[in-house]
Amino acid sequence: MSFVLEINDCALSLYRNGQLEYQAPAIALLQPDEILFGELALRQARIHPRQANQQYLARLNADPLPHPVSRAANQADLVFLHLQEFISKVADAGEDLLLAVPSIMSNDQLGVLLGIVQETGVSVCGFVDAATAAATTAKVPATTHHIELHLQRTCVTKLGVSEQVQRQGAEEIGEVGLSNLLDGWVNVIADRFVRDTRFDPLHAAETEQQLYNQVYDWVLGPGSDTTASPATEIGIDIDYQDHVRHVELPRAVLEEKAQQRFQLIADALPDNAHVTLSARCARLPGLRQGLTRAGHEVTTLDDHALAQACAKQMSTLRSADGQLRLVTKLPHGQPTPTTDAPAPRVGNQPTHILDYGSATAIPIDAGPAELAFAIRSTPEGVFLAHRDDTVLINGEPAEAGSPLNAGDRISHGEARYLLISVDG
Repeated sequence: MSFVLEINDCALSLYRNGQLEYQAPAIALLQPDEILFGELALRQARIHPRQANQQYLARLNADPLPHPVSRAANQADLVFLHLQEFISKVADAGEDLLLAVPSIMSNDQLGVLLGIVQETGVSVCGFVDAATAAATTAKVPATTHHIELHLQRTCVTKLGVSEQVQRQGAEEIGEVGLSNLLDGWVNVIADRFVRDTRFDPLHAAETEQQLYNQVYDWVLGPGSDTTASPATEIGIDIDYQDHVRHVELPRAVLEEKAQQRFQLIADALPDNAHVTLSARCARLPGLRQGLTRAGHEVTTLDDHALAQACAKQMSTLRSADGQLRLVTKLPHGQPTPTTDAPAPRVGNQPTHILDYGSATAIPIDAGPAELAFAIRSTPEGVFLAHRDDTVLINGEPAEAGSPLNAGDRISHGEARYLLISVDG
């Protein structure tokens, strides 16, 4: 078996036999005596912003660094040094490496990446388009648009699906990356601190880092849309000069802050498109719901869909003739829905209402009469039958007849409910 390296600066990920061996964001902190990478760099990047670099993997070229150090003079040097930290696992095992790359990576960048990896002493057995491979694990219609998040951008890949999954095009949305989403959320929380406590956490690097760390952890942890019960609010504590200040914001505030950027993703899609959403994207508060409200049908991929697909199809992906190639077409591992009937809404149609107050799940068709809303399930989907004026869907009023999806949140006064899909 071969190792698989996913090239994504949100998290460089090394897999072996489908199992995760290493994962860390592509962030570097350049200090005079050493260079820190990954989580160590992330947790100090706001304290030392001039020394932090989050661009080297996205650029993947020989452009000089603005503040070079003895071990690194250009962007490619940082890529080499970061890979060198963990890629020895491949050489130590006597195996080769498959590179899973984003659809927006140019041929020049592929060449630079290949040269850097080979410089570490590791043998590369091939390249695969990451979106194509990941989509082979899901039941999707004849055309789908795979969406993946990176630190500095979002990649939208158009895929044709039959017995094969084939890349048909790709678009980069440079205004939407995890980095600028986090910046937006940090700014809106900082504004709340100023309003409620008269303290600006962005005034000092130390407190800015505290704020950034907590937002980052919340988005990928309790606030993630892929958790069973996503947190309905975020609480932030800032410790400065022996005094702790605290604010809380409803989740809806963060979702609203991101909607302008999320709309750029929706605008890059054709009307009523089918979307294959990576697990990384699915974690973002409000993205899945925003795409659904825009009229797009969403299928969410498993967390390690890419690794599972590569492990299953490694014999196809390896360049047996010694001529390295980029694979953009693979056998589809799942049956494709036929076109003479509506495609099932995989993983998107709710079956139960989860009551946050009692932590109980109620079947959609058995909701108690005292609820201030009613839901109707039909072969075509699940819809809001009626509601009183105080009921909100995902923080907004909704008309009777509005479609509902797993992951939608319903609020009524202090009561909170989540629509979920339960198999079996």
